Amino acid sequence: MKHHLRPAVVLGLAAAMLLPLLTLALVVPAQAADDTMPRPGPGAPWFGPELDIETAVPQDYADALGAAPSSFTFQVDYPISGEDEVFLERQVRAIATLGAVVVVDLQPRTPLEGLGLADAEAFGELLDGLHDELGTWFLARFGAEMNGSWEPWGQQAVAYKAAFRVLAEGLDTTAPHVETVWSPVYGSGYPYREEQGADGDIGLPDEVDVEPLDTNGDGRLAPGDDPYGPYFPGDDVVDWVGLTLYRFGQDQGIESNVVPTGEYDARLAETWGYGDGTNGRPFYDRFAAAGDRPMLVQTSALYNPAVEGATELELKRSWWRQVFGSSTDHPLIGLISWLEVDRIEPEVDTAAVDWRVTADPEIAAAIRSDLERSTVDLGPVSDPVEDTTPRDADGNPIGDGGSFVPVPGSDLPAGVTPDPGARALGIGGLALLALLGLALLARTRSGWASVEDGVGSRDPRLDLARGALLVLVVAGHVGVVLGHLGTARSALGVLPVAEALVLLSGLAIASSPVVRSLRRAMRLYAVAVLTALGVYVASLVPGVEAGRLLGLRDPATGQVRDLFPDADHLFDYPTPWDAARRLLFLEMGPWATSIIGLFVLLGLAVPLVLLLLRRRLWWVALLVSWALWALGQVWHPSWAPAQFADTYPPLAWQLLFVHGLALGHHRRSAGAWLRGRAGTLVAGLAVTAYAGVVGWWWATGRTLDADFWGGVDLPVGRVALVVATGVVATAVLTACWRPLASTVGRVLVPLGRHPVAVLVGHVAVLLVIATVIDR
Repeated sequence: MKHHLRPAVVLGLAAAMLLPLLTLALVVPAQAADDTMPRPGPGAPWFGPELDIETAVPQDYADALGAAPSSFTFQVDYPISGEDEVFLERQVRAIATLGAVVVVDLQPRTPLEGLGLADAEAFGELLDGLHDELGTWFLARFGAEMNGSWEPWGQQAVAYKAAFRVLAEGLDTTAPHVETVWSPVYGSGYPYREEQGADGDIGLPDEVDVEPLDTNGDGRLAPGDDPYGPYFPGDDVVDWVGLTLYRFGQDQGIESNVVPTGEYDARLAETWGYGDGTNGRPFYDRFAAAGDRPMLVQTSALYNPAVEGATELELKRSWWRQVFGSSTDHPLIGLISWLEVDRIEPEVDTAAVDWRVTADPEIAAAIRSDLERSTVDLGPVSDPVEDTTPRDADGNPIGDGGSFVPVPGSDLPAGVTPDPGARALGIGGLALLALLGLALLARTRSGWASVEDGVGSRDPRLDLARGALLVLVVAGHVGVVLGHLGTARSALGVLPVAEALVLLSGLAIASSPVVRSLRRAMRLYAVAVLTALGVYVASLVPGVEAGRLLGLRDPATGQVRDLFPDADHLFDYPTPWDAARRLLFLEMGPWATSIIGLFVLLGLAVPLVLLLLRRRLWWVALLVSWALWALGQVWHPSWAPAQFADTYPPLAWQLLFVHGLALGHHRRSAGAWLRGRAGTLVAGLAVTAYAGVVGWWWATGRTLDADFWGGVDLPVGRVALVVATGVVATAVLTACWRPLASTVGRVLVPLGRHPVAVLVGHVAVLLVIATVIDR
């Protein structure tokens, strides 16, 4: 007698396991924390770089410098988006191993008037969680250089001060340990307009309110007005002050590289660059000393290799020695942030400028030597945390070939696309299969009969296609765990495996009753939670090596993201709510099954879509779906903490699912049209045109990967690939069904009928393989 676990039993088991976690979490007492941020000692400022948040590896910088910095600075768009959250959290976790302070340089990307308290609180909650977990301290540097003419938030004193105060209010309620930084740019050349010969003026609107900026009362914004005071948000909301003091040099570095002499101290005295007079009291005296506030200096020195003069080492060393040496006479300078990037600068005719001091080992050795002789305080500031990177017995990171950041299409590393050879093979094969399949389809137009067997019938062709896709997924994941990442990248990058699974999922459940579809989503959720819990429990068993499933390695940075945050507290007594929440919200789990979370979310939308389809409002469903897809190309909301939300953004991926539902619901008319001459012709032209466009792009050497072919948001080229591949697969399955069914179909059809079981079951296989390899 066969016994089946009903969905209610599965959910009951899940509830029985999770209810104790929820119950215990409710009685966890709140723990008091010390929210007082440490301050640098007088004349002993912290030092660290400003790095690119997307590509930097903090440990690599520390290794190149030969010392542990006490701070790191990163620019982050504000309001903070889901993508920036990922980048920031990744960097903070890496920096926590060094114990450095993190300066978050918030760059407003919406009008200042549109920045609300909710934006500030969301940002504060993110930093608060990281501080509680890692002990890292943060400075929030909002809208830096707001007195300049080169930023979209520049020279809007009233709106800027209001936005700063809103940010301070939000941080005060959500992250009281985070301190704010108000940081204009040095005032020489103010108001930095193009008519004054300023570089980088973006042409701020003429209707900018001049009255609050007209400090000398001459009725206009012009040299002589105070470059700082009108933008100061208030003593009650500013914890630190800052000043940008980049050294561009003689004629902005265009004609020659000149070693600076006494320039830095002249800037601090507010005498450099103002002509015969000065602009009043020094910034340091007005805003640091008067308010007894620490001061942040953002600085670096420009070297132009295209012109003659001093060497790069001579020029930069002279500048950093001035910066370090001034600390004794300016004891409130508490942090020196050195711009450590290579970027285009308008001041040198839009040439690339390398501001870094660690790119050249000789320069890096020189600044390290001078740092050791100076009063600068290097790290750590907070207690360094243990590196959570999974490592083998020899100390090497586990999973060089098996831990990576997944992207849609096959759980491939972000930004990875097939190499040219694999891409050419895929394009050529696609075109040949299309021509062959469509020719056969024209001769056997009755081949798709079983798709019209009636509502609720199950078409074995769909199961065969899904079974084939599952085999590709399993093979790719096995290859990755075995270390053949390059092969998996090329093979799975050519074919839209994950996209096709989502499309076929919609096709398969298009005729399901509404209640059944909701029950399916609940069952998938229980499976996702239990799989995550099962993998973590298995990793605790002596002898099981699960590191290749517990972390994701970013190939661009080498950083490993922990996929089971707080899992080590799941069995604490009482269980912390953060640990239980991460499990329940699908924030933890193995990378190999993260797509199940997407199916859970999409399953909740099935009743609404089917309702529209059954009322013949299919066009409404498709229009809304395309509108959401278009929105997903430009907007990346952080609306779900689950792992799948970054790998498979729902706004984009719903497009495939909704179209699968629509095609499945109208399968009779769709099949009839495809069997007709018009359908055959249009399908053939579509596939041939796609193969021709991609082939031309590749043959001419153009870059299509980022904007056309790949990416987490399903760009148009990836959608077109799904369509082309779907037409080819339909033609081949229709024309060659009998031989396929009698051979590979005997294996693939049963697999396709149980996709969730295959996805969950192959995790056990991956665990066994990983254990054998790593022992």
